[in-house]
Amino acid sequence: MSSVNIIQEPIYNQIKNTNSGFTNKHLVGISDAITSGLEVVGFNNTTQYIEYNGVVALDVVSSDAQDDSSGTGAKTVQVSGLYSDSGDNNRYKQRVAIFTLDGTSNASLASGTNSFSVINEVKVISHGTSNTNVGNISVKKTGTSSLMGFIQAEHGRSNAFMFAVSNRNTLLVKDIHVSAFCQTGCVLRLYRQNLISGHRTLESQLLINDQTTHINHQVNLKINENEIFYSFLLPLEAITGTNFLTMNCSALLV
Repeated sequence: MSSVNIIQEPIYNQIKNTNSGFTNKHLVGISDAITSGLEVVGFNNTTQYIEYNGVVALDVVSSDAQDDSSGTGAKTVQVSGLYSDSGDNNRYKQRVAIFTLDGTSNASLASGTNSFSVINEVKVISHGTSNTNVGNISVKKTGTSSLMGFIQAEHGRSNAFMFAVSNRNTLLVKDIHVSAFCQTGCVLRLYRQNLISGHRTLESQLLINDQTTHINHQVNLKINENEIFYSFLLPLEAITGTNFLTMNCSALLV
């Protein structure tokens, strides 16, 4: 446990002069090529599938055969997320599972429980001589195309700007840094959503001009237990040229 005493910071004042267990969280969203009309930042898809008030098994598959237990790419990946506990009023609890990759075939469960509601992170934990994943690794609701997690080729971890908060925790977000080179004007929207009721709120919105942009955006948000915080990128015109965006955020999970 650590003692925190931070003053003149609106969101952190909630834990000043108290002994609170906390974890630093660094959220990163990287969109290398924005091509769709609406995109979850860093997710390579228009939506992230969430199983509200329920759980599903996962299929974990690479686009490259070298992401395999005997290949040169990723051998095993760790999936971290939440599951809805039906025995506790569907409150969301933390869960971690490790999968052994089998190239373009479905991975096998190495440890943990293959039963999730929402995915926070997927990362490579062992690999061959390529030192990372060779192909794109997709985590989907089993037997469907519903994407729940994604690692872009050679990134080694998922880079979607989102975080789902488990029961009895709070995420304190102070500010967000955005770097972008967009030849298409876009709107960046920040949302929070309750995972139990489904209620969604637009918390903030930024305009990304059709040029190189660097923005430090102070938000001072408190994301409560059983809520998810995420961002959407919405083009304002037909997508043309090169469009790249990175988001970084440092937060405290209390």
